[in-house]
Amino acid sequence: MLLWVVLGGVVIKLLLLLIIPMELGVDYVFSGKAQSLRITTRILGIPLSLPISLDKKKKEKNKKEKAEQTSVTVQGFVHGVKKLYHEYTASKEKRHSLWNQIKRHVTCKRCTLSVAYGTGNPATTGMLNGAVWTAGSLLMKLIDSVFPIQEESLSVEPDFVQSCLRLHSKLIISFRAFRLLQIVYGMIRLVKEIKNNITTEEGRC
Repeated sequence: MLLWVVLGGVVIKLLLLLIIPMELGVDYVFSGKAQSLRITTRILGIPLSLPISLDKKKKEKNKKEKAEQTSVTVQGFVHGVKKLYHEYTASKEKRHSLWNQIKRHVTCKRCTLSVAYGTGNPATTGMLNGAVWTAGSLLMKLIDSVFPIQEESLSVEPDFVQSCLRLHSKLIISFRAFRLLQIVYGMIRLVKEIKNNITTEEGRC
């Protein structure tokens, strides 16, 4: 009898997890080559946090090489977002049905993106300011087109003294688990297709 009660309780909790709206927080930080990702959520009133380490070993380079590498990284960020936006708009027909499902069942309560960058050259840093703002705006627009953002914030801080690139993005989304499971498979397929198209394009360049 006790076993059936326990099993019944487990089944009820699983059903509640699938039906009750859940909130998921995604906090991503990139600075130089150091990356960190933290996933936060609350299940049945219990807060859970899962840190994911994305750091890679640093290599010793002289100051000039670091400045050049950072400059390329900043330009690469801008160029990469533009290519992503191009592939995203090109796949409009294939993503239409999937995006409609996401918009109906997933809500982005808050999205913040902060970009701090510098190339080591004040003139180059100043010239890239507009491009970085545009890239950040395109990225926010992409997210908003997937699931409408209720509250958004974008900031760009040029550093005219040192070479650097720091990104800090935070998302808080709300969804029902069983609805999310229905669209995950299609979303994975679409992301893989866009990634393959970008990789193919880079190979041709």
